[in-house]
Amino acid sequence: MAPVLAILLWKIAPLACGTRTLCLRDVLNTHLEMKAAQAIALRHGVLPLVDPYRAGGQPLLGNPNAGALYPDSLLYLVAPVLWALNAHFWIHLLLAPCAMFLLARAWGLGREASWAAGVSYALCGYFLSQCLFHNLIAGAALAPALAAACLRLAEDPGRRRPVAAVAVIWGLMLLAGGDPLPSLLALGLALSAAVVRHGWRPRALLVTGGALACGTLLATPQIVEFLRIARASFRGYHGYSAETWGIASWDPRQIVEWLLPFAFGRPDRIGAGAFWGQRYFTGNPPYFFSLYPGLLALVLIAASLAPARPPARPPARPLAQPTRPPGRAARWAVAAAAAGLFFSLGKFNPLGAWILGLGGGAARGDRLREGRPRGRCRGAEGRGRDRRRAGGGLRGRLAGPHASAGGGRHPPARHHPAVARRGVRRPGAAALGRAVRLIPGGPRPAGAGRCGGGLVGAAPGAASGRGVGRAAAPGDPRRGADRLPRAAPGFR
Repeated sequence: MAPVLAILLWKIAPLACGTRTLCLRDVLNTHLEMKAAQAIALRHGVLPLVDPYRAGGQPLLGNPNAGALYPDSLLYLVAPVLWALNAHFWIHLLLAPCAMFLLARAWGLGREASWAAGVSYALCGYFLSQCLFHNLIAGAALAPALAAACLRLAEDPGRRRPVAAVAVIWGLMLLAGGDPLPSLLALGLALSAAVVRHGWRPRALLVTGGALACGTLLATPQIVEFLRIARASFRGYHGYSAETWGIASWDPRQIVEWLLPFAFGRPDRIGAGAFWGQRYFTGNPPYFFSLYPGLLALVLIAASLAPARPPARPPARPLAQPTRPPGRAARWAVAAAAAGLFFSLGKFNPLGAWILGLGGGAARGDRLREGRPRGRCRGAEGRGRDRRRAGGGLRGRLAGPHASAGGGRHPPARHHPAVARRGVRRPGAAALGRAVRLIPGGPRPAGAGRCGGGLVGAAPGAASGRGVGRAAAPGDPRRGADRLPRAAPGFR
């Protein structure tokens, strides 16, 4: 496997050297802007609570898409933004084969077989497609390591290293952001693997639960901030429609791509060779560019499924079987794959459609979103119109940017019920004031007083839960529509 790992290092070298950068899908459309705002805040010595350059001000620390508290965020203090952004990807590309190697070793595989599993996982289409999403690749790289740590802990609950490994890896997966569903699925697979491998051990499960609780405490700041803004976000308030949750469901006709990579065209190209199979992907571009497992993985899978040949010589023991039945690891892997296929069918599976449709469509066929704020501004004219509808003062300024996400169809009070129902209390206003101080050069409305100056462009999600005190400044409801925070002059 050394040549394959060498090829992986060779392909990663341009990213590590800074000569090339990833650019497709959410990397530059979403995550680069958030990371640029985060870098500016960190270099000024403040927590990145708010992204003042997005839609007039959006939550940043509590947005799981940002992963603001993930350890590699410290790179933004000493490195250019683009290099630090790419480092998040190539670091986890190098971690993935090691994590799968540890999982295979925990299952009892030999060193060669474990490295084959690690290389196959790191170079398969599923994992390489994670390079499109800054918020997903860390969880995909750490999930095998979490399962390996749970297996080692179940083997000997008295050892300290597996306990610490479970806590740290689980905390990192929570801090990495992204969707909670993949992390929960990875946890379920890890616990089931421990039970299948070592049997039902109450003490081991109790120690594992304590380690997971400690790991959750590591991510408490991000979780608390997310819970503060979740109800005021677009998805957190409206949920998912019946049409939305079925997007990116797995059409069984896509199985052709498992054997032939890019059988429906290249999603990263325009023109000749471009993707043409939208009708096989629920009418949308593929969420993951490829699910091709790789030639090495296909060969190994075929070899594992082939029946074992009887030995040339008779066995030393007459009762020995010439063929060995599938072990626990194989049965667990097959069951996990079957469960994954069952739910990935989404709307193509009648029973799965009923399950995923529970709770008002809170779960999607491809993933469970975290309810990120979607207050995308539609220009200064749209902001002014929404603010005139919202009314003057603080309430209008808070509802303005977020109301534009609904295109004016929903009154701002529905997006911010806490602000609409209650007046403002000074603790909430003080919190808003502290958050808005992150905005470089942000305007401060006249008469704001102690109730939080510089509220123009504040994150609407920061008003959730407690409300925000009295109106900060009376006057024209259109005030501040043209005084949004200035764009950053540039970033390194």
